[in-house]
Amino acid sequence: MLVIALSAMLAFFAIAQLRILVIHAYSQMKGVGGQAIELTRPTSYSWPTVVVQLPIYREHKVLYRLLTAVTNLDYTDGRLAVQVLDDSEEEEAALAKAVVDAHRGGSVPIEYVHRTSRDGYKSGALNHGTRMADCDLVAIFDADFIPDRDFLIKTVPLFDDARVAAVHTRWRHRNGLSSTLTLFQAAVIDSLFCFSSGIRQARGESTIYLGTSGVWRKRTIEELGGWREAPFTDDGIDLSFRAQLAGWSVVFVNEALASSDLPDTYLSYKNQQRRWARAAFRLFLDYGKKALSPPQGKRRRFLELSSLHLVLGTPVLVLTGVLSSAYVVLGLPRTPHWAITQVGLSAFLVLFPPLQECVLSQRILYDDWARRCLRLPLSLPLAIGVSVSILAGFRDTIKRDEPEFVRTPKEGSSGIIRKSEAKWVGTASRVAWCELGLGIVFLSAALLSVVRGYAESCFLLSSLAGAFLIASARSGSEIRRAGHRPATPASAGTSD
Repeated sequence: MLVIALSAMLAFFAIAQLRILVIHAYSQMKGVGGQAIELTRPTSYSWPTVVVQLPIYREHKVLYRLLTAVTNLDYTDGRLAVQVLDDSEEEEAALAKAVVDAHRGGSVPIEYVHRTSRDGYKSGALNHGTRMADCDLVAIFDADFIPDRDFLIKTVPLFDDARVAAVHTRWRHRNGLSSTLTLFQAAVIDSLFCFSSGIRQARGESTIYLGTSGVWRKRTIEELGGWREAPFTDDGIDLSFRAQLAGWSVVFVNEALASSDLPDTYLSYKNQQRRWARAAFRLFLDYGKKALSPPQGKRRRFLELSSLHLVLGTPVLVLTGVLSSAYVVLGLPRTPHWAITQVGLSAFLVLFPPLQECVLSQRILYDDWARRCLRLPLSLPLAIGVSVSILAGFRDTIKRDEPEFVRTPKEGSSGIIRKSEAKWVGTASRVAWCELGLGIVFLSAALLSVVRGYAESCFLLSSLAGAFLIASARSGSEIRRAGHRPATPASAGTSD
């Protein structure tokens, strides 16, 4: 049974590898990339009214630069307004309101909206603001995003097509090169835009709105019943699916028209990935059957299904390590079938398909792609280590737990984590201990494989052991630096 399960893991990575070949060939054929949009501003065009919504929570330190950029957007006078949707507590809200007041008096009116509770979190804030807004279109930016001045000029005209529900754009990453951790995150997001949104757009299909840096038709939001107010669900992707099922289209602009910050600590990144894993699993349960239905066509179904490797790739590696360790510990026969699976899985660990997809996106989007790609493999241990958080997110969905919702900290907002004393910090410590435990288990199994003569397993198990020990050391170091009280695992290696 263990060999059969490992064969299934090998088949999973083989399908992911086939996807890489397909999307590479398709992107070459269709020229999927980062082409700039050449749109001239029509002199007689009747520009619709736009309200820019800025949902924030304890983010006054980055609000000033965001408001500065938004109030300087190039758009027709009198047809642009701003809503700051603040769910912060009283003291933090006062600081945010002071930033808003400092921007008043210009040509763009700014409305400060403060809720006394976080009901529905970001989705609840957006629904609240949308009910108050008198406009045709709603543009949305998270606190760490800065739109280019021509953002609306290049997106709003696409709403001339009455079927268009939303338009979203590719992002730049201001701190994407600051560390191997942020470089990896940037590459993953780039690959989503290139090989998910970009290929869908090239095929003339509706794409997916990824939660920020986009514009929505207000009427569409209202007809669909608003944003789904549940911490388990990615609000943007959920609304995109509902819009598509209702006959609307979401358009992707394959040009970077906004810049963003990425989580620069491992703890923040893992917390974000756990939240996204909950959302991804919930969306799969809600819409997976319809997304993979026969009318979509075989090629479309293959692209949709094979894209799961981006979420499941590292958790499958964990299961691979656990099953291989069990085989070695139990001393089961070294059959040819077993040896083939171990060699094959070791090869896919080296040629990790999600990492290949990241490399392809860098080659398409950037002139300095070679320099970026040489650094990407250094992030692989941290990428593998985050699998514990992803599996925890799946577990949250299955058990229908509602963990504390913690926004990813932006520049200067570490208090979001530090004030989340009970649940978030305790979870971070337990996850770090799990990483350490897996590292020890895989290291022990690797040593045992040498003693018992399972040479074909040594590389796989020792590599996974190193990855989890590095991830544990990084997690423990960050928890200690943050000054949290919960027990942390001792350093078990080095990190980026």
